[in-house]
Amino acid sequence: MESSTKPGTFGVSGSVIGLLALIVAVLHFYLGPIADPERVEIFIAEKTVNIKNAISAKLKGEEYAVPERPTAIDPDLLVVRGTMMAVLLALSFGVFGFLRKEEHLPSGLALGLGGATVVFSISIAIAGIFVAIIIIAAIVGALGFDGGV
Repeated sequence: MESSTKPGTFGVSGSVIGLLALIVAVLHFYLGPIADPERVEIFIAEKTVNIKNAISAKLKGEEYAVPERPTAIDPDLLVVRGTMMAVLLALSFGVFGFLRKEEHLPSGLALGLGGATVVFSISIAIAGIFVAIIIIAAIVGALGFDGGV
């Protein structure tokens, strides 16, 4: 008896890509950033010098041109964008698998793994927002602002 479903080439490919995207997202979160972040002191010093130069130029009546910083490739941003591109590819392959009436399990798995990667990334961002709110509330409370009348 012949089956009405086709072999799951799109679904299997999407599942593999979705699994790799989820693994990369989780490892990137738990292993930390690839590149060392810019130190806050250096950032503040550069901005302070730029502000001083801009004020000085304005007082002299000159036009101030912001100095261009050399742009380096951020490996962390490449990982995040590459992961999201892989998620989009996995979701697309899952949808194409359903449209081609392939087996449902690999196509559904591709959609599930792609969706799980997006949910993981968003939940990490939401957790970071909650931590920031808690820290701000603790600082405001320690400073003695009651926020009342």
